[in-house]
Amino acid sequence: EPMMASTEWVKVAEARSFIVLFPAGSMRRMADKGWMPHPAWNAGHVADIMDDEKLVKMMLEDVFSRFHVDRSRVYANGHSMGACMCQRAILALPEYFTAGASTGGVLKGGFFGYFDTEGVKETCKMPLWMVMGENDYNGGTYENPANGTKVNAEYWTKRNETQPVDEPLTYRNGLYYHKVYLNKQGVPMVQFTTVDYKPHCCTAQDSWFFYDEWFSKFSRKEDGTLVYLNGIEIQ
Repeated sequence: EPMMASTEWVKVAEARSFIVLFPAGSMRRMADKGWMPHPAWNAGHVADIMDDEKLVKMMLEDVFSRFHVDRSRVYANGHSMGACMCQRAILALPEYFTAGASTGGVLKGGFFGYFDTEGVKETCKMPLWMVMGENDYNGGTYENPANGTKVNAEYWTKRNETQPVDEPLTYRNGLYYHKVYLNKQGVPMVQFTTVDYKPHCCTAQDSWFFYDEWFSKFSRKEDGTLVYLNGIEIQ
């Protein structure tokens, strides 16, 4: 519920005329660490707790059954552990999603999931925009290997057949410093952004950026072909 207010996704949805869903992850058992149980996403596809991929599929199918939805334009977004689940969702359920965008989280193994976790489908391209704060956990740049951001970016650039991870196009607008990776057709398939001064959080501005500058530019044809700006069929 806090994300409904802090992200402004409801306002973006009202302004841009789309449906926005706010699922919550299952309870993560943390007694072995002396922590209180808390909601988290099963991005690691752990077998003995709730199957959150199944939850996402059931949620979407329920919405499809009750509302007129353009299934060529379904997008995933998440923050922190939700950022891990966002990436997991588009990796494991590409038949449902068109693009993803995440803040403050990367796949780094174990409960957080990884690119070789069972269920990952390698058969399609998937646009992804990752945003990290300069003051996020372990920093929001490639310089610190402990944060895993460069490893994640390298995977997505290879998967989407773009420029190498160390050869991005770059630009800055305000506090946002962007690395953009194009495929051979000139389509931006991966973007990595560091936000100056930002801690481990997501902001309302992120949501507006994600829809206007990323999600709204990607769709799929009936056969599943990814399309950029209603014209370029991504190969």
